[in-house]
Amino acid sequence: MIRKKCGKCSITKLTSEFYVYRGRPQSPCKSCRSNEQKNRLNKLKTTHVCAVCALPFVTSRSYQKTCSTKCRHQFELNKKYKSYSGKNRPTLTTCKSCGETYHFDKTHQKYCSKQCQELARKVRNKIWTKANREHINRLSRLRHNTIEAFCVICDKQFFKSNSSRRVTCGEVGCRRARAALNAKLWKDLQRQPFACRGCGKTFFRLSSTTACSGECKKLIRLRDHRKWRALNVQKGRANSIKQQRKDRAILKAAKALINEGKLVI
Repeated sequence: MIRKKCGKCSITKLTSEFYVYRGRPQSPCKSCRSNEQKNRLNKLKTTHVCAVCALPFVTSRSYQKTCSTKCRHQFELNKKYKSYSGKNRPTLTTCKSCGETYHFDKTHQKYCSKQCQELARKVRNKIWTKANREHINRLSRLRHNTIEAFCVICDKQFFKSNSSRRVTCGEVGCRRARAALNAKLWKDLQRQPFACRGCGKTFFRLSSTTACSGECKKLIRLRDHRKWRALNVQKGRANSIKQQRKDRAILKAAKALINEGKLVI
């Protein structure tokens, strides 16, 4: 194995302990280089004051302004919520539920925790209930004025208010069966007798169709196409006859002008 002497610690080591540049091991060795870098960083270490919590901390980075990740996030929030006038918006606010001071993350935040938010919601509900007590009592009276009824699907007994038009007990299967029954009844009401344009038979239709089957639909389409073609042929013949009459009138007027000498060709 090839060995080399380190120029820093004067110890002969394997070439794998050195950094290689252009195929040659470079002195000093890797351990000496790391020690030099650590010593250089220790010399650069200075004491800074955190820009958020105002606590002192030691660092080798001259640009570092915060002592921890939490303070760094808060510092970024301060920069994010900077106003146009150049002054920082206050990130400390008072919780509207417990009254404690806290750092907010969002501009519309009002409470310091979910517990305070839930407590405030309960207080608001109590205030709203007290202000709308008459309306709640009226609804409860309507709700308690119930009558006995039976489901039209399963014959199960249920209770409903006087103003309700329920006819089912409320089960999912009964509601779906009632909806299907209503749809079927509606289709039966919409059915109207109509004479087929193709074969002349009477059938019940749900839409604006005029044929009772696909064959009659093809027959009607073929018949309409023949009528349209015959009508266009008649129009073309009529137009050609009109054009011939116009040409004859023009020639007659031109001959009259030539005879009178008013038109020279």
